[in-house]
Amino acid sequence: MTAPGSAMTSWPPLGPDSSVGGRRYTFALPARPESVVHARSRTRVRLTRWNVDEETRDSAVQVVSELAAQAVIQAGGDTILCELGDHGLRLYVAVHDQGVGPNSPRANPNPDPESEWNESGCGLLIVQALSDSWGAHATGPGSGRVVWAELPYGAGL
Repeated sequence: MTAPGSAMTSWPPLGPDSSVGGRRYTFALPARPESVVHARSRTRVRLTRWNVDEETRDSAVQVVSELAAQAVIQAGGDTILCELGDHGLRLYVAVHDQGVGPNSPRANPNPDPESEWNESGCGLLIVQALSDSWGAHATGPGSGRVVWAELPYGAGL
């Protein structure tokens, strides 16, 4: 896993707007169900500090909530890592897990996220509805997975 505050090497390509610079914020939480509330709260506080519009902020909070919940439920492990990035006209969110649970990349190297996540709700359907793009990939052999989403400013249901 990436240490809090460090650059992510598994982040999706940032595209032409990446030359604008941008802000990143990373935080780690215990991989427990109650951490989902803390992930939502920390995301809301950070995006408020960044003056992200309310609609985008609410969408990002919901996406982080879904991704964090699934990281806790699906992957197990001790820690989840959440990252927010603000680059140009896009907001990026990502959640890393340690991939040690029964549905982790170690146990299932080619998971079908939609069928896997439908067991516990609308997970990725919500992420898909709120984002321009999203993806998931293993971060290395036996080292977990990162699920990320890209939201345009002014995004929402």
